[in-house]
Amino acid sequence: MAFNEKTDWQYNDLVTETDMNRIEQGIGDVHDRVDQIFEDSSVTVPLKYGTQIVEGGNVPAIAFPQIQGRTLVNMIGDAGNGESLNSWSASPAVLTLDSMQKVSGSSSYKLTYNGSADGNNLAAVKFTAPIKDTGRYLIIGQIKPNVGTALIYPVTYNGPTVTGDYNALVPLITDTAAFNLSIFKFSPNPGSTSLAIRLLVSANGNANFDDIRVYEISQTEYDELASMTPVQISTKYPCLGTGIHGVKNPTLTNIRDNLIPPFSEWTLHTNARVTEPYELQLNAITNWSDSVVNIPVLENQVYSFSHASEDDNFFISALDANMQRIGEWANDDGAPEKNGSTFITPSGTKYLHVIATNALTTTGTFLFKFPRLEIGAATTLFKPQCKTTVQLYTELLGLTGGETDSIEYMDGKLKKFKRYEKILLDGSLPWVLHQQNALAYKQVRIDAMLSNIVDGTKLITKYNGKILGKYNNVLDSPDQVYDGVLTNSQNLYISVSGVDSGWGDSYVPTVAEIQAYFYGWKMHDFITNPDGSGMFNGGSNKAWVRRIDGSNAVYVDSSNVLPTRQASNFKPYELQYQLAASVIEDVSMCGAVMLERGNNHITLVSEGASLNTASLKFADTLYTTVKDLGKLQILTMEKIPTMSYKNWLINGNFDIWQRRTSAINPTFASFSADRWKLFTAISTSVLPTSITHSRQSIVNDEIPNAAYFYRVNTNGAGSNYAADDAYLLQQLIENGTRYLAGLGKKVTVSFWARSSIAGKKLGIFLGQSYGTGGSPSAGESISGTTFSLTSTWTHYKYTFTTNTLKGKTFGTNGDDTLQVHFLYAWGNKGYASALGVPGRVETFGGSGNIDIAQVQVNSGDTALSFQPHSFAEELALCQRYFEKTYNYTVSPGTVTADGMVSIYSQGGYIVADGGSFKVEKRMPPTMTVYSMSGAVSKASLFTTGSDVAVSGMEFRSTSHAGRLFTAASGAQEGVYQWHWTADAEL
Repeated sequence: MAFNEKTDWQYNDLVTETDMNRIEQGIGDVHDRVDQIFEDSSVTVPLKYGTQIVEGGNVPAIAFPQIQGRTLVNMIGDAGNGESLNSWSASPAVLTLDSMQKVSGSSSYKLTYNGSADGNNLAAVKFTAPIKDTGRYLIIGQIKPNVGTALIYPVTYNGPTVTGDYNALVPLITDTAAFNLSIFKFSPNPGSTSLAIRLLVSANGNANFDDIRVYEISQTEYDELASMTPVQISTKYPCLGTGIHGVKNPTLTNIRDNLIPPFSEWTLHTNARVTEPYELQLNAITNWSDSVVNIPVLENQVYSFSHASEDDNFFISALDANMQRIGEWANDDGAPEKNGSTFITPSGTKYLHVIATNALTTTGTFLFKFPRLEIGAATTLFKPQCKTTVQLYTELLGLTGGETDSIEYMDGKLKKFKRYEKILLDGSLPWVLHQQNALAYKQVRIDAMLSNIVDGTKLITKYNGKILGKYNNVLDSPDQVYDGVLTNSQNLYISVSGVDSGWGDSYVPTVAEIQAYFYGWKMHDFITNPDGSGMFNGGSNKAWVRRIDGSNAVYVDSSNVLPTRQASNFKPYELQYQLAASVIEDVSMCGAVMLERGNNHITLVSEGASLNTASLKFADTLYTTVKDLGKLQILTMEKIPTMSYKNWLINGNFDIWQRRTSAINPTFASFSADRWKLFTAISTSVLPTSITHSRQSIVNDEIPNAAYFYRVNTNGAGSNYAADDAYLLQQLIENGTRYLAGLGKKVTVSFWARSSIAGKKLGIFLGQSYGTGGSPSAGESISGTTFSLTSTWTHYKYTFTTNTLKGKTFGTNGDDTLQVHFLYAWGNKGYASALGVPGRVETFGGSGNIDIAQVQVNSGDTALSFQPHSFAEELALCQRYFEKTYNYTVSPGTVTADGMVSIYSQGGYIVADGGSFKVEKRMPPTMTVYSMSGAVSKASLFTTGSDVAVSGMEFRSTSHAGRLFTAASGAQEGVYQWHWTADAEL
C-alpha cells in the first residue's frame, strides 16, 4: 500500500491512534524495503553442455559456473581417428586413408570389398582392450557407405576363445548420402576378458569410417542412453585420443544483442577487408568470394536476421554436429530495421553458417553492413554484439556416480575441490627394475610415487591407448598395474612387455634404459633385427628405435646412442588415482560473464571430456551483485590467473626491432628482432652463401592482430651438415624454469609459419636451464617435434611436458631460463634427437623464404588466443634487455646527432656522465660507445669534430649508464658527444 504522508501538521493538531498507526506502518514499510535491497540472495540454475538460453535475474549479475569433473578413456586410443593405418589389419578387404571424405582431422578410413564372401571383408584393430564381464560398454563411430552397407561391431574374447560376436546385433548403416552415427551399447557375456573392434562392408561395397571410440560406462549412464538422441550421445562421448581425459579448460560465454560477431572475427575472403567492425568491403574478381562465420545456436528455435547492405547477398545455413548442412535460407530484404528474415532452426542444428558473398556476380565492389542475428521473431534496431567470456584453466576428473573434482562458488570466488591426481609417466621419472620375470615381461616400479591415495583406484593408459589391467595378488602377464593394498602403498608397480620394450627374457635393463622405454624408445639388436623388431638379449649390437606414429610396431630412426629425450609422436603412459583427502585450490581464470535481465544466449564448452553436470550461480539482488563485483576485482589481481594466461615470450609478435630490421649473414649470437637471438652451431657444415634475416609486413589481415613477421631468406640448401651442427633462432625466457617447469607441468608453444621452399621442415624444442653462479644443475633438453611447412600461413602448436625440479640446484645469479628454439637446419645427431627424429638431416632445402609470426608460449596444454601488447608496453619489456640513445628507428652506429649524450669535460680521463636508463635492466649491462661518425669505442670532440678513443663506461648499474672514461690521461678539455647501447640479454 502506498504511504499517504501528511505534511500540513499544525502546532495544536490532535494526534490520534490512526495517525500513529499510519506513521508506524510507513516506517515498517521502509525497513522492509531496505531489507530487500540489502538481502544477500543468489540463484542457481542448471547448465547443460553446449548452447542454451538462460533467463537472467532481477539485476545484472556476475555468473559463476559450478562444474563437476568427469574422466573419459577411449579404450582404442588413437586407433579410431582415421589418421593412420598402423593400428589396423584388413583381409581380404582393402583399408586405405581417404582425405576427401572425413568427419574430422585430415582423413578417414576407407574399407573396400575385395571379392570374398560377405561377412569376411573386414578390418580389425590389432590389439584387444581388457574388459570386465560385469562392465557396460559403448561403441560410437561415423560411417558413410558409398556402395552397399557397413557397420562397426565388437568381438569379445577369453584368451583366444571368442565369447561374443555382435555382428548380427549392430544396426546396419545404409544411408550413402553422408556420414551417419553408429551407436551400439552392450554388456559382455560371462567370462569375457578382452574386446576387439571390427569394421565391415557388404559384398561389392565400400565405406568410410571415422571418429571411432569405445568407452566403459556406468550402469546409470548405460540406462540413460535410451532417452538420448544419437547427437546427444555423440556429444556426451566425443572421440578422444590416447590418454586420460578430464573436463579441461571449461569456457562459459554469454552473447547478447547480436549473435553475429564483428567481421574481424570472420574467416575472410582474400579480397575482403574490414573497414569498420560491422562493415566489410569485398573487391571481387570471381563469383562466390565468400566470407563466413559459424555461430553456435539452438535447435527448434526462432531467430531473426537483418542487415543494412545495399546487396542482399547474405546466406544462412543450419549445420548439424558434423557440420553437415540441414537447412538453408537466403536473406532477400536489405532493410535492417524491418522485414528481416525470420526462421526456425531444424532439429539437430548446432550452428548457423552465415556467408557474406557476391554470389553469382563475377566482379565488382560489395559492401556488407550491420548484420544482426537475434533470438525471437522481432527484428529491432542494430546493436553490436555484447559478449562476455570466462575461461577456467584447469582439468576436472571424476567417475560418474562416484567422487569427482568440482568447481564450486565460495565467498565470491571459484574454488577447485581436487579429488583426483593425474600424472604423466614418462622417462623423466626415477624408474627402477622391480622383478626380472622369466616369461615375456618385467616388473618396474617408482618408489614413494603415490601420496594421499585411495587403494584400488589406479587407472593407467599406455602409449597406444590401451588401459592396463589391474592385479591385486600375483602379476601374471604384461600391461598390468598393481592395485591392491601394500605395506608401502606409495610405490607404483607395473609390468612391461618384452615385445614392446625389446628387453629379452635374459636381459636386465638399466635405470636409463627403463627411462628410455618410457620416453617411447624400443631396444633391438641392429644386426639380427635391423628393422627394429625382435628383442635384445645381450651383446654389442644394442640399439634403439621409435615407433613411427608413436604407438604401433612400425619402427624408424635406429641409433646405438641411448636416448634421453622423448621420441617424436610418442604419448607417454598416464596415471589417475583418487585422493584420500581432497585438496582445495584456487582456480586460474580469465574474464567474467555478466548475466543480464531477460534472455541470455549461453554457451558452455570444454576441451577433452564434455562435462556432465554443471550449474550457474548468479546474484538476484543489487547488494549481492555489488559484493560479487568487489571480490571479482580482487580475484583478477591475483598472481596465478595472470601468470596462467600471459604469453611468456617478449616480442612474440615481432613488433620491436631496435638494432636493425634486416641483416645479411648475421653473426653468431646476434639479434635482429628484439629478444630473438641467432644461434649457430657450425663446424664443417657449408651454409648457403646468403642468409637474410628481415622484418616483413603482414598484408590483407592474413594473421589477426599482427603487423609484422620474421623472415629468413636463403639462396640455397647448404651441404655437408655435420652431425651436431644446427642453425636456429631462440628466445630465453627469464626465470622460465622456476615458474613454468616441474613434474607434470606443461607449456604450449604456438605460432604461424609458411615457406616458399617445397618440403621445408621447421623444428622446435625447449631447453630447461638452471642458470649460472655457484654449482647449478646441468641444463636439459625437452624433446620437441618438426612441422612440414606449406606456402600458406598455417597455425601450429605443440605441448611440451617439462622436467621435474625435484633434486635440482638453481644458480646463485638468479638467471635460470626456459629456452625456445626454432631450428631451420640441423645434422643427424644431437639436435635431430632433440626434435625426436634422430638420424635425420634437414638442410635449408633450397632457395626461398621461411617465415614465422605471432609466436606464443603459455602454461598448460592449450594454445591460448594471442593477445598483443601495445607498442609502448612491448618496447618497455624489450628495453629491460637492450636500450640505446638513438631514436627507435635508427640502428646503432648510424651517423646522427639525434639522442646523443653531450657533456663538458675538463679533460684528462674524460669523466662524463652517461645518463639514466628508461627501463631498469635485469643486470648491469654491457655498454658500447659510438662516436657521432659511428665509430665504436670512440667519442666525438665537438670543438675539433675529431673522434677520441675511449675505454667505455664505468660504474654502470641496472638503472644508470655510468660514466665515460679513458684508461690513460691526456684527453683534451671540451664538449664530448657520443651514443651508447646497453645490452643485458640473457
